[in-house]
Amino acid sequence: MSLFAARLATRKRRNFPGFCGRCAIFYHPRRGETSPALRALSHTKLNTPLLSIYLCSMIEAMKLFVWDFHGTLEQGNELAALEISNAALAKLGFKERFTEEQAVTLYGKKWYEYFEFLLPEEPHETHMRLQEMSFAWPTHDEVIAKYIRPNDYVDEVLGAIRTKGHDQIVISNTNKTALPIFLRLTGLDKHFNDQRAMAVMAHTREVKRSKVDVVQDYLATLDARPELIVIGDSAKDMQLAEDLGAKGYWYRHPHHPVPEIVKQDPNIVTINDLRGVLAELA
Repeated sequence: MSLFAARLATRKRRNFPGFCGRCAIFYHPRRGETSPALRALSHTKLNTPLLSIYLCSMIEAMKLFVWDFHGTLEQGNELAALEISNAALAKLGFKERFTEEQAVTLYGKKWYEYFEFLLPEEPHETHMRLQEMSFAWPTHDEVIAKYIRPNDYVDEVLGAIRTKGHDQIVISNTNKTALPIFLRLTGLDKHFNDQRAMAVMAHTREVKRSKVDVVQDYLATLDARPELIVIGDSAKDMQLAEDLGAKGYWYRHPHHPVPEIVKQDPNIVTINDLRGVLAELA
């Protein structure tokens, strides 16, 4: 090994690529070409006339950031849900309508639960029919585009995580056809490809695949388990963090009370600004 190569190997990870002879995996932080097996390891000792080094030790432990979408990475979509829900109610002949205040309070719930709240005397079948109509509303995409936008500082935070070489996925309770639309309309599809954007279709009483299942399936594709960070705006998101043994960041909306799990779990941090997550990169 040349002196130049030895010096290159000891440079800071963020500035230079590295090569691990044992893993035979090339790592480049800006391009993201790496395998999790390479991270958090110090196993390739190179003896040179001048020094001995472990190439892999220059690469910090990988973190996997697990993002909730609605109410966390985006804002404004509650008004789209309001408009579409009220249009569906009118279509089926109901006189009841959601108010903007109710739309804000209910946001984050499953769509059929909106209708359970507004029409408690109606059977579950009616609530599900209204939900189906809402998802399939003819101008669904146009209405969403009118209201939805990325949350404050999202590009800055997601870009910083990517630049540091960490991994991140987004999981939504919506259906598989809707999530790509949401990501495209907010411009966040540049941060999450198809393998890193998962929809669990949780808008039923019998959820077949939970967010825990999705994360575990994703972890199974990795060579080593990363440190997990979960970011979301609901108690269920923080329960996900607890179930996974992850650190949680609860993104608090002004109108939401603090969930008990946030009060009781010391591994959950409350933030009012997504840039609070950047503490993980320090």
